[in-house]
Amino acid sequence: MNEEYAPYFMLVFFILFGIMWFGITNILRNMANMSKLIEVDVGSPTNTTGWGSGNVNGVSMRNCLRVVSHNEGFVIETQKIFGGGKLWLSKEKMVLGAITKKTFFKPKKIEITSENNQVSLHGKLVDAIII
Repeated sequence: MNEEYAPYFMLVFFILFGIMWFGITNILRNMANMSKLIEVDVGSPTNTTGWGSGNVNGVSMRNCLRVVSHNEGFVIETQKIFGGGKLWLSKEKMVLGAITKKTFFKPKKIEITSENNQVSLHGKLVDAIII
């Protein structure tokens, strides 16, 4: 490749990378059954956790999830760079599974089922749900 084409190659590369990133994050957000906006009125948040890990409807998310607590339930959010998805879990319809204790190689974990959604939270995100 000639050196005169290098800037054009870089420009095309970054444009295609951005399009692919946007497409892949949208596909993963849709697979996780998350949306950009929540349709129900959740009120004001009472507590927000830091970023942690978990699985949402089979989609593994590492260090890009957080739990926002509300009076009526919880919102599971992803970072905006990873699609910015949100999932509402109502306390009335939520079924909590057993908490798996922390071991040397694995963090503590909780399984949550709410309507058609299955969420598994790891580490410090578990504390936001059980409190």
